[in-house]
Amino acid sequence: MNAAENITELNLAYCIVPELEDNCLSKFSNLQKLDLCHASIDLGNLNAILQSTRELNELDLESNRLDLKKIAWKSINLTSLKKINLNSSAVSSIDLDNLSQILIETTALEELKLRCCQCLNGDLLLNKINLAKLQKLDLYSSNISLDNLIEILNKTKELKELDLTDCKCLNDKLSLNRVNFDALERLSLSDDCLSNIEAILTKTNKLNVLNLFSIINLDSLTLSNSNLSALQEVCLAGSYIYSSTLK
Repeated sequence: MNAAENITELNLAYCIVPELEDNCLSKFSNLQKLDLCHASIDLGNLNAILQSTRELNELDLESNRLDLKKIAWKSINLTSLKKINLNSSAVSSIDLDNLSQILIETTALEELKLRCCQCLNGDLLLNKINLAKLQKLDLYSSNISLDNLIEILNKTKELKELDLTDCKCLNDKLSLNRVNFDALERLSLSDDCLSNIEAILTKTNKLNVLNLFSIINLDSLTLSNSNLSALQEVCLAGSYIYSSTLK
């Protein structure tokens, strides 16, 4: 690392990262992509690396053992961040205040992964968050509340991929009046969303991948008002399929 200058990408996935010397931190000022998936790194080192970056575009903290509440988010420049992966990390080590702070600081965010995150049923500071450029949202098996989901969707204008598989809040009806799904190309849902599938599909016109996992009563869906002319790929894994379903 001592000979490396102007590093733009650093992958430390599954690594045990030793304590870094201060003279190493200057090498991260041009860092654009940092992958710490399943990594073990000292919190002080991580804060120092993140604070030294000027144009970080991608940050992967999936399944990271760190207490993410102790990351100095307010002192990190997140204005260039386009992709952030907090899958599984967020289960116990991040709260809504942290997440709100991250999202408030990001104005160019295109991809947000919160798979298995269990902190999403409280109050997000959504009035201060700009998600106009968000293209991919992964909420698989999260506990996001219905209100938070609706507010997030209302703020998106270019959403292309949405995964709501196993989201328990979707047992209730979604209010989609202000939601724009015009750009949506890939959609993943499960039986929890049965009451909302038809409403969502009536608002899509570019959908080319549809994943419907473990839908028990698939034959009850009425899709006559749905525009599926662009559909190229369908996955019905685990669903109950009848002859009428495939007509």
